[in-house]
Amino acid sequence: MTKTLTSLAALVVIAACSRPGRLVEREPPFTRGPIAEETLRIHVQNDNFMDARLHAIGLGGRHMLGVVGGKQQAVLAIPWDFGGPLRIEINLLVGPTCTTRAIDADPGDTFDVRIEPVFSTSAACS
Repeated sequence: MTKTLTSLAALVVIAACSRPGRLVEREPPFTRGPIAEETLRIHVQNDNFMDARLHAIGLGGRHMLGVVGGKQQAVLAIPWDFGGPLRIEINLLVGPTCTTRAIDADPGDTFDVRIEPVFSTSAACS
């Protein structure tokens, strides 16, 4: 009798867990797919000691991305629902400012930005 109840309880648990429509698919780790169709994702590696404030400059104007602390990393995102040129303005707090060259950006794109330890030697700034 105990074996029958144990088997029946196990069967009920398995049936409850296997209901259709309950399957959750996970994104494989270490992928860099788009986070949303109308969003840009920017991976920032700040190798400088100073904090950096970043702005996205596009056809729609200048938009604040965020602040990345000195010697830190961050992933910043901004709504971007059109294709067109993108420039990143990097403003070191208590320091110089730099603007990257224009690159084509489409909704869902992901970019990497590295802020050099010696800001004046950065080849990415125009």
